[in-house]
Amino acid sequence: MKTFLGLLAASALSAQVQAAPPEEAFSHYWLVGWGENQPFIRQVTTTLVLPPINPTQKGFLKIYPELWTEENASLTGTALTLLDDRSPCWPNVVDWCVLARMVLGNQQNAAIHKPVPVGAELKIQITYDDATKRHDHTLTVDGEIISQLPVTDAELNLVAGRGVGFRTQVECQLEVCGNVSSHDYLNTTIVLDSPDPSFAKWKETFNTRGDLKTADGGLTWTVDKIVVNSVTYDH
Repeated sequence: MKTFLGLLAASALSAQVQAAPPEEAFSHYWLVGWGENQPFIRQVTTTLVLPPINPTQKGFLKIYPELWTEENASLTGTALTLLDDRSPCWPNVVDWCVLARMVLGNQQNAAIHKPVPVGAELKIQITYDDATKRHDHTLTVDGEIISQLPVTDAELNLVAGRGVGFRTQVECQLEVCGNVSSHDYLNTTIVLDSPDPSFAKWKETFNTRGDLKTADGGLTWTVDKIVVNSVTYDH
């Protein structure tokens, strides 16, 4: 496996203040994985505390944790805002619009969008199932399921392969997003397929912080809090 930056150079990771291109712009991240000969990631759990929404935002903003797979698929618990009738949660533009989502090439599995208020703790859990060779993917708030994959339609239930890397992401599309507030991921847990005491050496950060540790010899890795600093998408 290649490192994250080798796999995703096209993501165009940004500086503190950046111009948003017509397609998309990525910025601050915390990541681990994509290591040579590392075990696969069997499960990821994290809780995203949804930050304030910028009322002057014009672009299409997404913040999310992401599990990347050996087939170059992206599995996310996405929180998005788009403050006009292009929003999947329109006419609600005061809450975040959240969904479980998987992208594999030009194919996509997307669950139902639902509004979730600012300040809510959105728990995302993604677990690989050996029997189906797919991921069970659930978003909850206070124990209530908000969005869930896989979908029941077999034709849409994509096989993405096993997880090789985890990251948090901030993404702006279509137009300038302005200021994106600092936000936190709480109680992040990454369970590997087998112990790897050296897994932490594959951690990289960009304008984020969070200490990665293990208490069982490298099978289970935890971060109490990942802090993503604020970023401004400007023109």
